[in-house]
Amino acid sequence: MTDRLKIEAGDKRIVAVDFDDVLVETSKVVVRAYEEWSNGIRVDPKHASNAEHPSWEADSTTVLAFQRKVLQSLLPEPVDGAREGLEQLIASGWEPHLVTSRSERLCQATTNALGEHFPGLFPSECQHYLGYDGSKGKLCRQLGAALIDDSLGNLKDAAKHGVSPIGFDPANNYPTDQYSRVMYYATWREVVEVLGE
Repeated sequence: MTDRLKIEAGDKRIVAVDFDDVLVETSKVVVRAYEEWSNGIRVDPKHASNAEHPSWEADSTTVLAFQRKVLQSLLPEPVDGAREGLEQLIASGWEPHLVTSRSERLCQATTNALGEHFPGLFPSECQHYLGYDGSKGKLCRQLGAALIDDSLGNLKDAAKHGVSPIGFDPANNYPTDQYSRVMYYATWREVVEVLGE
């Protein structure tokens, strides 16, 4: 394993994993549902998490309420290779923790999706709901964990806290950010390889 990714807590190697668009295809589900609900307004999935983006053609309060309703009622499909990647990481000694910006209000929907797509991989004591204002970098530092996330903001926060940031971006929306030590990977296979070094 490279020194850059060698973060351990005691004898454990811990990896914090984001939920939306890292484990499940949340953005695609939200924008597809919004297009149907709004009679044809198309939002690029890369803007799905930004309720203030003008492509929504609605105020952020409306968008956030819509997103919450969709996330509570629809079960997104897993990201290609996510389950197999997690199983490989576990087999090689990593302990995965769910670290999400979702609020506690979405806990049941998230738990349902984990049970459906990732049964037994994230015990309740390994699930952390931070809400939009929580610092993933701070929590990962406390856990002694590397962070797999699709949000550049969360990854920069991780780097700021001395945590190894692993960017996940199958759509290649984000360039590698050399100044904040963020490298993006397009597949779970690549993530497993980088953690296995």
